[in-house]
Amino acid sequence: MNLGIGIDTGGTFTDSAVVDLESGLVISKAKALTTRQDLRIGIENSLSLLDRSLFARVKLVSLSTTLATNSLVEGKGSRVGLIVAVPNPPTFKLPSDLPATESTVIIGAHDRQGEVAVELDVKAASAAVRRMADRVDAFAVSSYFSIYNAEYEAMIKNLISRACGCPVVCGHELSADVGLIERAVTACLNARLLPVIAELLDSVKQTLIKNEIKAPLMMVKGDGSLTTGEIARIRPVETVLSGPAASVIGACHLTGMNDAVVVDMGGTTTDIGLARDRIASASTHGAIIGGWRTRVKAADMWTVGVGGDSKISVHSARDIRIGPRRAIPICWAAHTFPSLKQALGDLIQPRGRKKETPGLDFFTLSRKPAFPLSRYEAALIDRLDGRVLHKNQIEAEFGPFIHVERLIELGSISEVSFTPTDLLN
Repeated sequence: MNLGIGIDTGGTFTDSAVVDLESGLVISKAKALTTRQDLRIGIENSLSLLDRSLFARVKLVSLSTTLATNSLVEGKGSRVGLIVAVPNPPTFKLPSDLPATESTVIIGAHDRQGEVAVELDVKAASAAVRRMADRVDAFAVSSYFSIYNAEYEAMIKNLISRACGCPVVCGHELSADVGLIERAVTACLNARLLPVIAELLDSVKQTLIKNEIKAPLMMVKGDGSLTTGEIARIRPVETVLSGPAASVIGACHLTGMNDAVVVDMGGTTTDIGLARDRIASASTHGAIIGGWRTRVKAADMWTVGVGGDSKISVHSARDIRIGPRRAIPICWAAHTFPSLKQALGDLIQPRGRKKETPGLDFFTLSRKPAFPLSRYEAALIDRLDGRVLHKNQIEAEFGPFIHVERLIELGSISEVSFTPTDLLN
């Protein structure tokens, strides 16, 4: 019997299963909490609940995830610097909502025949790299008609590589389709996701080694097909919608239906897709991710930032919002951090003449950041290590010297708040 292991790491749970590759029969399955502070822990916990006697017969390990989709929906990931080369910068305007922290437009372009239309301004490119180097974690590069001649993208990439150690993603490496902005968006998203998928792959590899599982590691792409772990590490944007695409195929397998509408609600997002002949319907124009049109070939899914762990914000009696940001449910946090119960009790005490009740806006440490911190940020990280603090307490202790939102976006701090999971409990 040839066996395979499937691992799906979602925003809330990590599921694993041992499957007979010939019959498709699920022989052993398990579920454990995803541990955002260290993904390896959640993966190990899930695999430890499987029948270990089967591991010696495993011939393939397949990995799917919603971490890439969740990161983009929540606005998290690396800080990206975007450099775009066009024929006439004064008449060209980048969209204001591009997924880049810093961006600049310089002159340089090729034509449809791949010939030089306008020479690249190398000095401007170098100046842009120097300006951004200390403010970003990765670079994205897109130049006019680079699908016909990628020379200028390669030149800018070389400039960046010589100037700093940041990874660089070029538009032509991810798409051969026309569309400068779409290629730029795709490159930005790919750059943002590099550390997210790298951490996941490293965690899975370490767990497989620990369990003496020597099978090759494959990863589900957003269109439901498989790719190697090493290619996924370089092109993580192609794993966006990986989890939902696997859900569509899995739903057909489990129900025996060939055509279906599949709704998959997780902790962070709800994904709706179509299956035709047991295959996830593909997007013909490139997936829309987090509101951005990309050149990523993926399942045709409708994704919205509403899930079991979506933050519920009450702005008024008639204005209650759910998502798109994920929060740690209060019920889980109170179980993990007993001091939170006392903090909640303090919030409902009589507050004199003050009518406004503080919101349920708590924060805790997800992981200690590897990037440089100000002394105030470093002090906050120490305070949140193993603790949960209310927003008002953070403001009282650190005042205007802390940009909490930045630390949330970079995945160092997590919100703890009221969610649908709390309602259900």
